[in-house]
Amino acid sequence: MDSSSPEVPDSLDGWVDNTTAFDRVQSVAMTVDKPMTAPKIAEESIVSPNTARSHLKRLEELRIVVDVGDDNSKYRANPLYSRFRLRSQLLEEYDREGLINHRADLLERVERVKDEYNTSDPSELRERAVEADTAEVVRDLMKTASELESVLYRINIVADAIEQYETYTQYVL
Repeated sequence: MDSSSPEVPDSLDGWVDNTTAFDRVQSVAMTVDKPMTAPKIAEESIVSPNTARSHLKRLEELRIVVDVGDDNSKYRANPLYSRFRLRSQLLEEYDREGLINHRADLLERVERVKDEYNTSDPSELRERAVEADTAEVVRDLMKTASELESVLYRINIVADAIEQYETYTQYVL
């Protein structure tokens, strides 16, 4: 490995050996919690900053990621692309009845949170975490809020897939 190539930890050798630089950059950019600069994505993707910039530019042209930085480019997944991708995956995995059952399962998860915490609002759970007295309670509330937010997002997409099932499946399946 030359001095311009990033150092590859042993635990990531297989990832580097079995994926392209483009795939690694896309994978990192699609899974970041907060927008990241190209050099940070490069570091996580085990590519050079110039390679990351080049691939991020292409991903931006494809509308897979968006640049949300002001003076300094910062990238994150395009929420519209993420929504489209999840809906497509759901339609490949479930038929209409399966989607309805999946929605019911998700609604049960929301009901369990409401029963345990007397709310189904992730923001309220986060507010409670700020006021919590122990680290364990803070972590539990934050984890529950994050999971609940994800479930509510997924319910919305599943409902859309059910409502538009005939239209979507004539093109997807």
